[in-house]
Amino acid sequence: MKKLLVINTIGLTGVEVLASEIAKFPEVLFLPGQNFIQFNSCLYRYHDYNDFTHEEIFMSLNRHQYTKDGRCWSGLTKHMSLQIKQKYNLSLHKKMFVDSLGKDKDTLNCIIHYCQTFFDCMDINTEGFSYFGFWGANFVLSDSDKPDFLDKVKVINWNADVYSWLSMISSRMTWDCIEACKFWIVNNLFLSNYGNQNSAFINIERASFLLQKEKEIKSIKKFIHSSDKDNTHFNNSDSFRFVEDLGFVKFNQELVNSIEENAADLRKIYSENIYFQMADSIDTWSRKFIDNSANQSLLLDYQKFWNSTAHTNFDWIDPISLQVIESALRMSGYEENVHNLSCDFYHKYSNLSSDTHDQPRVAIEHSWGSLEDEIVIPKTPYHIKVVLQYLENIASNHIKYSHSCLSIKNGNLYKRIMKPEYQQKIQQFGLMNKMEKVNDCVRQVEEIVKVLLQTVNTR
Repeated sequence: MKKLLVINTIGLTGVEVLASEIAKFPEVLFLPGQNFIQFNSCLYRYHDYNDFTHEEIFMSLNRHQYTKDGRCWSGLTKHMSLQIKQKYNLSLHKKMFVDSLGKDKDTLNCIIHYCQTFFDCMDINTEGFSYFGFWGANFVLSDSDKPDFLDKVKVINWNADVYSWLSMISSRMTWDCIEACKFWIVNNLFLSNYGNQNSAFINIERASFLLQKEKEIKSIKKFIHSSDKDNTHFNNSDSFRFVEDLGFVKFNQELVNSIEENAADLRKIYSENIYFQMADSIDTWSRKFIDNSANQSLLLDYQKFWNSTAHTNFDWIDPISLQVIESALRMSGYEENVHNLSCDFYHKYSNLSSDTHDQPRVAIEHSWGSLEDEIVIPKTPYHIKVVLQYLENIASNHIKYSHSCLSIKNGNLYKRIMKPEYQQKIQQFGLMNKMEKVNDCVRQVEEIVKVLLQTVNTR
């Protein structure tokens, strides 16, 4: 029986660039799209199909997720071209799966069978291949405690540094970056512990892959005992076009550049924060952490806890994670934060998270004046929402107490947020109404300033 080759990932990490490369390996038939992220009513949790009918198993494995405006963001057909979507026969795939599954409802067997019948219904010969590959989420966290996991699965863990990871997950959603950094630390410790104990696991750093792709591909091929030959299914003049059409994305340097630009801004804000220092240096102290038996028990408790819950909030730190962080903090050697004005602006004076994304609370009522020059504004929903709320707060305060005020329009933060690159993000993040509210307040302040100036000039 073929094994599963799983690319493990936590949230948005740009893992597609690796999947498109592995899809061309001669030993691997890689499933297109982003797969198997939902079981029953929960995302990113443990799978158990023993009480399911064959039809129910197929529909669960074939589950797709859509945004409110109908865009598919997860599922087999996520990146398929229209031509391949038309070729893919869902009914035939389901019939093949249901008719041939048999009595073994083990999750890993069901996934292998799902892959096999997908390629069968697409008329792709699976003979001679050693692996079916896929990616979806943190599969090690959700399903690695299955008794046959080590026998049936090899794991390629795709890891992004904390700043790039935050840049990517913040491309669409609002996250408290400090709390999300803790989540990153906990999950990386869990994966390091798993990898330290199991040889069927390799870690690939995103940054290293982007800088030296051939070297990292060589290490992956060694890991799965792959040859240097091309995949015969894709070894023809339009081979790469076929890989793309089947459901794999092409490398986009412009996208990578925008991710790194945002990551650089995030680093300016958070590099001196104690948790980001821990994340930055995790390779220097993580082994000490995972060699401790009490910490290993904590990590297993975290896996059990995770699979008993349903939240998908990267910035909510649960009671077990808090214990992990407290223990890690002691072992990392870090003791205190270093003052950073931007970090204070976004976190000491402001409160916002994925749960309160539409209700930013900013405890600043007065302009920061010249200090605004020092505030870094990453192009993420979190940071832009805080800036807009700050501007609304100080404008509203000027309107309320109109005896002394300055033009907000000439302020540094307002000038920057009005630049086209930020206005584009404000539109993308659905914040145009908020922007209009801010502009309306700013216009009222301008009128007050005019009145005050007229009063001065008549004296």
